[in-house]
Amino acid sequence: MDRLEARFQRWALRRTAQPVTRRMLGWRNLYILPTWFGMVFALLLAVLLLAALNYGANMLFVMTFWLGAFFLLAMHRTHRNLLGLEMAIQVPQEVFCGETLQWPVVLSHESARPRYSIDLGWTRRPLVATHLETRSGRVLLPLQTSHRGLLACPPAVISSTHPFGLFRVWAYVSLAQQAVVYPRPIVCPMRQWATAMNDQEGLLTAATVSGNELEGVRPYQRGDARGRIAWKRSAGREALVSKMMGGGEAAGTVILSLEALPMADLETRLSWLCAMVLSCEEQGMDYALLLGKTSIAPGSGVRHCRECLLALACFRP
Repeated sequence: MDRLEARFQRWALRRTAQPVTRRMLGWRNLYILPTWFGMVFALLLAVLLLAALNYGANMLFVMTFWLGAFFLLAMHRTHRNLLGLEMAIQVPQEVFCGETLQWPVVLSHESARPRYSIDLGWTRRPLVATHLETRSGRVLLPLQTSHRGLLACPPAVISSTHPFGLFRVWAYVSLAQQAVVYPRPIVCPMRQWATAMNDQEGLLTAATVSGNELEGVRPYQRGDARGRIAWKRSAGREALVSKMMGGGEAAGTVILSLEALPMADLETRLSWLCAMVLSCEEQGMDYALLLGKTSIAPGSGVRHCRECLLALACFRP
């Protein structure tokens, strides 16, 4: 069944246009079939019809036709529950490799009637369910990550069996959106990093500069690391102030170089660099990043950290 569904999904996606950021569910991309309960119900109708024809019982004819009309009404109402629904996807929050990525999915419609029991997932098995009692709603669709880089949103499956569970209507929706997955950070404190670097003489193009003497303070600038903020001196001031260390702003700068690492595996080296970026940022140190032909100047702060992590995620040798 899984292989058959995969082949049907590939055929259905070929019928649709190229991936877009928003997709309207219409007659062309909605599919409907009876559920197992619906098949049993249809079999019951067939048995009742044969019994009515065999015995000529008018009450059996009435019951059969009434249940048959109910069966067709259930098919129409189930298909109508998804018809006209618009599905869009937003940029998710960045995660590290191995973590669960939460894709924000926005569902909306223009009709006044609410939509119930809408299931979302990447396969036939739904992961989240929601109701749309208003004209729009937002859910988070989880996806487990297994590799770093730019991750394209896979085709999602939206389905429903509302209201009677006799039919299942579904659609395959391919949306154009990408997420950033950072390398998985390896636990490597500064001492472990320094030990590894001392064993490899001549591999570092630069080392840390020991300028740890406090020369004074200056007004806080956007992007300064939290470790640079002079909290005690900021207590009696109207605005925050940052520390000025001895040796100028370049003091305490760490050069993180991919070529300087002794590991042979590329992903392991990137994981080390990812951990060092987070460690330097936590300690309020300035750091630079060297990745082959790509180099990022020394700095610190949230924006600098994200720039370095993005370079690590998208690096290709």
